[in-house]
Amino acid sequence: MQSDKHLAFVYNGNSVREQLARLVAIALQLSELELVETDRQAIYSAVIDRAEEDLLAARKRDPASRFKPLECHLSVHSAFFAVLCYRVGHVLIGAAEAPTAHVIAAMRLGFVARSLTGIDIHPEARLGRRFVIDHGYGTVIGQTVEVGDDAYLLNGIVLGGRRIGDAPNGKRHPTLGHRVQIAANSKILGPVNIGDDVIIGSDVTITEDIDAQQHVFIKRERPAIQRRSLALAARGKCEQC
Repeated sequence: MQSDKHLAFVYNGNSVREQLARLVAIALQLSELELVETDRQAIYSAVIDRAEEDLLAARKRDPASRFKPLECHLSVHSAFFAVLCYRVGHVLIGAAEAPTAHVIAAMRLGFVARSLTGIDIHPEARLGRRFVIDHGYGTVIGQTVEVGDDAYLLNGIVLGGRRIGDAPNGKRHPTLGHRVQIAANSKILGPVNIGDDVIIGSDVTITEDIDAQQHVFIKRERPAIQRRSLALAARGKCEQC
């Protein structure tokens, strides 16, 4: 753990920001990147505000976390930590000519975050503000994914490509607009565009563009449930027999 002198200029006495800064310090340790003080401060400055927005959005929108202490997110919430590690990795790899050591560190951090949380976010993906993953285990976000602000994703989601191997370079993953919500186990594949305010239900696979403000879901018939008493009555019996 880095000493507190590395964090002082970031949180200025704010306990939440102090804890966020400590998480950033942990992420940097996991990346195994040696940084000079000015570079470390630049990363804190770039990450803390976005991380605080992510944290407050998760608190507001996830009903399971709404009335629990912030420490639940800051200490044990794996999905929030995966997003924070992405924020750090994205800063490391985001420069037009990022040093080789920074690229390796960003990829290493992504690997460690995936190993710890089950959530795989490529550091070169572009995720907007107030990004929330709820549960999130098994979620995969590819290299050229772009996501607008206020997205909300559940577990098992794949924002990926359609080619299995030897995919060409360039844009090959989805682009999502603002305020998109995606339920569990859905997949959006290829360089498709998903408009603003789209809601995608569970277990949906999308390979074409979706206009704004659409609700996409699989229509299911209600399962046929036959109660035991009715089944017995049909055979001329009763439950007391």
